[in-house]
Amino acid sequence: MMTVAILTVSDSIFSSSSPSLDKSGPALRNLLASIPNTKYNVVSSAIVPDEPTEIQRVVRKWCEADIDLVLTTGGTGFGVRDRTPEVRSPTLLFPTFDNNHKLTT
Repeated sequence: MMTVAILTVSDSIFSSSSPSLDKSGPALRNLLASIPNTKYNVVSSAIVPDEPTEIQRVVRKWCEADIDLVLTTGGTGFGVRDRTPEVRSPTLLFPTFDNNHKLTT
């Protein structure tokens, strides 16, 4: 079974008093769970602000914990703080640039 962690990057959700505002993290979890005979086990999830050091800290922590797949969602808009793809780049073992583009368009 492949272990998975889901990181939601959002200033507004992070600063809110209600993590239930996060729709994309649970949607990814549900998508993985809906795959027949799924081999994915979501073992961790988190919500962080659009802070480069915080995004990298969580991704590195999960990688060091031998999480097989780290999925990120959010932080891909056109706001000045939406820099998740650029911030993630130094932590990628296998970049999937074409998929990143498709996912953000």
